[in-house]
Amino acid sequence: MNELKATLQVKNGMYYCVISYKDKQENKWKLKWKTTKVPAKQGNKKKAKETFPKIIEEFQNKLNMEENKQKIEANSYEKRIEDYKNKTFLEFIKDSIEEFKSRIELTTYDNWVDIYNRRISNYFGVYKNLDKIYNEEIKRPKYYKTELKIIEVTQFDIEDFYSWLYKCGLKGSSVLKYHVLLGLVMKRAIRLKIFTLETNPMKDIEKPTVAPYTADYYTAQELNALFEVMKGEKIEIPVTLAAYYGLRRSEALGVKWSAINWENKFITIKHTVTKVTGRGENQKIYSKEATKNDDIRTLPLIPEVEQKLLEHKQKIEENKKFYGNAYVKVAEEYVCVNEIGELIRPDYITSNFNKILKAHNLRHLKFHGLRHSVGSMLAQNNVNQAQIQAYLGHKNIRSSSIYMHTNYNSQIFSANVVSEQLQKASGQ
Repeated sequence: MNELKATLQVKNGMYYCVISYKDKQENKWKLKWKTTKVPAKQGNKKKAKETFPKIIEEFQNKLNMEENKQKIEANSYEKRIEDYKNKTFLEFIKDSIEEFKSRIELTTYDNWVDIYNRRISNYFGVYKNLDKIYNEEIKRPKYYKTELKIIEVTQFDIEDFYSWLYKCGLKGSSVLKYHVLLGLVMKRAIRLKIFTLETNPMKDIEKPTVAPYTADYYTAQELNALFEVMKGEKIEIPVTLAAYYGLRRSEALGVKWSAINWENKFITIKHTVTKVTGRGENQKIYSKEATKNDDIRTLPLIPEVEQKLLEHKQKIEENKKFYGNAYVKVAEEYVCVNEIGELIRPDYITSNFNKILKAHNLRHLKFHGLRHSVGSMLAQNNVNQAQIQAYLGHKNIRSSSIYMHTNYNSQIFSANVVSEQLQKASGQ
């Protein structure tokens, strides 16, 4: 510690102790003026200088405190980085997913939690968890006998993991989901000073190849067969909405009674439901006032759909009387509810759709395939691309400027094509 030097100076009729010191943060010499509180009068110089030791000591203590604070802050910064580096790879991934939660869709968050809990945690778990491997019939390239730290992860760890995923039967499109998540995790690791751009384990890993997607769909005849087996089923209404309007599952579940204009015969698609938890009045509905592409679509109320909705509305009133106070009120503004008023869960639609198809020997089709069925039917009947995009609510850079201007008459045309083709297929 350098000894501080001071001189006696006069300012505003008072004696001042002017201390010369070096600011270590800025690396330059500075002067600090501290009053002695002694008037600058003849015979007072000695009295003023007698105050120097105390003033200098107090200023020195202040400098020491600031220097210690800076050291603590520097140590805290380094310690925080070191703490991140010492986290296990699995712990760091889990923390990252939680950090990402506020800026991603709920469905994406749920998907990442799912793939973490399944293959990621099973693969990177320690050797003692060998009996819990997701697919124990697939020979793994390595097993971890100790917890792998984030700082220890290499390019080869990730590539071996991808190799195992492929051996488990996953396609490139599925492996891509892991690639996207791990890529974001490593970007976070770079931000937290664990890796640099050059040491990033993902730097030289190629993006999984995704085969061109071929949409599966039902013909008009198959859709009519589907309508027959769906009569009276809990998921009849969401299936009807998806098969006539090509709605996504979240859009079908998000339809509210207020979105239906009975007088002017149209339905507005603007609200989506992505997740439903709990039972009865404790149901929690995760929704947003927007579709996947944040568009609002106004579609004609097709007569067949209108009839189904009216019958469903009447059934709801009957159920309210039958169940009385046991009837659930929390989801009463929604269309797709079960017999006791609960909003139908997204996963229930998916699983029961598959079960019903299998029980009636109908060709396997994902629920989302109903959306493709509508698109295919429109295309096969010469509906132009702009009208199809507007009807289904597609959005991309190349086409958005085109279908953005599609008027309501074209929506009527598209709806009529769907209705006419299904009527024709059913022999009506």
